[in-house]
Amino acid sequence: MILSFLQYVQPVLPLVLIGLITVLCVLIAFWSYRPLDITPSWKKLALITLRTAALLVLALLLLHPFFVREQSIEKKPVMHLYVDNSQSITVERGDYRGLVDVNTLVADLSESLKPTFDLVVFPFGSTVSGSGLGSDRVVDSQISGTSNRTNLQRVIEHMVQYQNELDAAVLISDGIFTEGRNPVFTAQTLATPVFTIPVGDTLETADLILTAEPLPGQIQAGTTLLLRSELRQYGLAPNIARIRLTVNGTLVHEEEIPLGDSPSLHTIEKEFTIPDDRSGESDGLAEFLWQVEAVEGELTEENNRVSQLADIQDQSRTILSVAFEVHPDVATFRRQITSDLSYALVTADYLRRGAVTGTDPFTLAESPDLVLIHGLPEPGHPFLDWLSERDDVPQIWALAPIGVERLRRSQYGNNTVPLSLSGNGGFLRVSVRAAEETVDETEDETETKELHPILEFGSPDYRRFPDLMVHQIVPEVASGTTTLLNATYAGTETDIPILAVHTVNGQKITLLNAFGWHRWEQSSQEEAAGAFDALFDYILSWTMTPPGQQQLSLTPAKETFSNLESVSWTARLLNERNVPEPDAIVEVEIRRIVGFSADLDENAAISGDASVSGNSAISGDEAIARDAAMATGNSENSIQQRFRMSHDENGVYRLNAGRFPEGNYRVRAIATKGSRQLGTTDSQFRVGSSPEEFVNTRRNDALLEQIAEGSGGYFVDQAPAQTLSEILRREQLARMQIETLQQTRYLIDWPIWFLLVMILLSGEWVLRRSLSLP
Repeated sequence: MILSFLQYVQPVLPLVLIGLITVLCVLIAFWSYRPLDITPSWKKLALITLRTAALLVLALLLLHPFFVREQSIEKKPVMHLYVDNSQSITVERGDYRGLVDVNTLVADLSESLKPTFDLVVFPFGSTVSGSGLGSDRVVDSQISGTSNRTNLQRVIEHMVQYQNELDAAVLISDGIFTEGRNPVFTAQTLATPVFTIPVGDTLETADLILTAEPLPGQIQAGTTLLLRSELRQYGLAPNIARIRLTVNGTLVHEEEIPLGDSPSLHTIEKEFTIPDDRSGESDGLAEFLWQVEAVEGELTEENNRVSQLADIQDQSRTILSVAFEVHPDVATFRRQITSDLSYALVTADYLRRGAVTGTDPFTLAESPDLVLIHGLPEPGHPFLDWLSERDDVPQIWALAPIGVERLRRSQYGNNTVPLSLSGNGGFLRVSVRAAEETVDETEDETETKELHPILEFGSPDYRRFPDLMVHQIVPEVASGTTTLLNATYAGTETDIPILAVHTVNGQKITLLNAFGWHRWEQSSQEEAAGAFDALFDYILSWTMTPPGQQQLSLTPAKETFSNLESVSWTARLLNERNVPEPDAIVEVEIRRIVGFSADLDENAAISGDASVSGNSAISGDEAIARDAAMATGNSENSIQQRFRMSHDENGVYRLNAGRFPEGNYRVRAIATKGSRQLGTTDSQFRVGSSPEEFVNTRRNDALLEQIAEGSGGYFVDQAPAQTLSEILRREQLARMQIETLQQTRYLIDWPIWFLLVMILLSGEWVLRRSLSLP
C-alpha cells in the first residue's frame, strides 16, 4: 500500500506567521498597483492577482515544504545458518556418519526454512565464509569438512555484526573449537536468538599421549641418567601399551603397561649410563627416542613418540705433560689439568742422561689429545721426532729458564719448535698487557681489534698481578702467529710476546714465552689466582678444539609440524674452545622449498628481519597474512623469513617462529660473535595438515547449550528440522514482517514551481505592456 501526503514546512513555523506572510504578499501586490488608474478595472485586478500569486509561490518555496511517500511491503524474516566445516565433523564413529549426516541436516533445514525465511548459509572453520545479507548472496552450502581449525568466536562476532538486520541464527556444530576465545561470553551480548544443533561424534576419544622429561643440554660420558616419561591414556582400557626406549637406535628399555580405567597416567623410568669407551664414539649428539606402539582403536599416532637430543661430551680427553726441566710452573700446570675431571693427565719427566719418569711417550698406544711441553729438549732429542710424526696433535709450549738458554744457543732445524731466539741478553721481570687493547689509528678513524676467544674470560688488571720472567730478546715466531699478551717492562710496552697462538695445517700451537705462572696461582690476590685459572682453562679448551669443527647444531622440536603449531627450534652453540657460548648472535633463515628446487638462493631473499624471543608466538592474523605470502612463492623466487634466536642457558638458543603453511622448508642457522663466524648449519622441516581437529572429536553439547541459553535461543538435539520449525512458530519468529519505506521529496526540487513563477511574472509583464506600463 502506497500513501502520499503533504507534510508541514521546514523549519516548522506557526500558522499565524504563515498567515501573516500570505497577507503580506497580498498587500505588497495591492500597494504596488494602488496609485495607478487603470481601466478597465479587471486588468488592474488581474495584475494584482498575478503578482500576489508569484509572491506566494516564492514564499512557499522559501518555507521549504516537503511531501512524504510511504510504501508498506511484506518480507520474510532473515536467518543465518552457520555450518561447521572443520575436519572434526568428518569422523565417522558409532551411529554418526560424518559428512553424510551433516549435509543431510543442512538440506532438510533449508527445505523447511526457506519458505518462511530469507535463509543464507555460512560454512565456517577458522573464519566465516563470505559476508553480507540477502538472498542474492550465493554461498555453496555443500559441506566438505576441509578446515583444519575451528573458531566459534568468529562465528558469534559475525552474528553481532549483523544482529540489527538478523531475526534468528542457527548454529550447526560439534561445539569443539581449536582456536580463539570461548564464545559463550560474547554470545550473552547478542540481541538475536541463536538455535544450536549438535552434530558429530558422541563417543569418548581414544588416544595415547606420550611425553618425556627434558634432558640436560650437555652430558658427560659416563654419567648415569634417570630417564623419565609419562603416558596418558584415554578411552583404550582395558589394553596393553608397549613402551620402547632407544638411544641412537639401540634398544635400552622395553616395558608393557596395563591400561586401567580411563583416563589414566603412567610413569616410566629407566636408569641409563652414557658409555665412556675412550674411543670418542660416545662424543657428539645422541638421540633418546621414546615410543609406544599403536593400540587398536587409537584415534591418531601423532603423540606416540618423543625424540630428544643431548650433546654427549667424552670425558676421556688425554693430555700428555712432558717436562724437560724442573720448575714450579710444571706442578702448577698439572694441578690445573687434574682439577678438571674431563681431562686425563699423563706425565713424562725427562731427567739427565735420557732417564724418563712417568709414562714414556713412545709406549703410548694412542696419540694424546694434547701435548704440553715444559722447557725444551736438546736438539736431536728423540722426542722431537716423536712429536713431528704427530702433526695433527695440538701443542702447548711453555718455556722455562734452561729451555730459553737452549733455544738461544742451539738451532732446531726440523721446524718442530715453534720459535727461535738469537742474540745475547738476560731475563727481565715484566708485567702483562693484552695485545688486543692496542688500536689501529688511521687518519681520523680508530678501530679496536677483535678479541681472541682465549681472552674472552675477562678483562683483569694485569698490572696488579705478580711479574713474570721473559728473555729480553724478542723471539722469531712462525708466519701467521697471533700475539695475545705482550710484556711491559718498567712501564714501557715491548714487542716481546708472552702468549701467542698459531694454526698450521689444521694443527693448533700455543706458545707461553714466559715463566713464573706459579706466582699467579699462589698469589694472595684472589683476582690473580682466578685469572690464571680462567686463562689456563681457556688456553687448554681453545688449543684442543680442532679448527673448523662444527660448533652449531640445530634441532627442531619435531620432524613434522602441523599448520596449527608454532615451529620451534633449539640450537646448541660451542665456541672455538668447545664450550657453550652464551653471547653469540644466532640468526635463522627459513625458506620454503617449492616444487623440486631445494636450494637456498641468497638473491631470492625478501622480507626484513624479525627478532623473536624464546617463547614468543605469532598472532593468528599475522600467521594468515604470512601463510598467504608463503603460498605464493615459486622455485625462482621463494619466500625467505629471517629470525633471531634467543639464548636460554648454557649455550642453548631457542626460537619460536610461529605457524607456517603446509610444505617443506629448508633452514639455515648462522652463529656470529663480533666479526667471527662461530658456525653454520643447514636443516629441513616439514609442515603437514593439523591433527589438532582429531585430538578430541567428542561433541561438546554443554558449550552449544550455553551459547543458545546466553542468546535467548534453544538447544535442539532431537528431530532438528521439525522441532526448530515448531519453536520458531511458537516464538513468532516465522511471521511475515511489514516494512515501511518512506520517501521524502521537497517542493524546491521540482522545476515546475520555478516554471510557474516564470509564467506568472511573464503574464504580468505582457498585461503591463498592453497598458503601456513600464
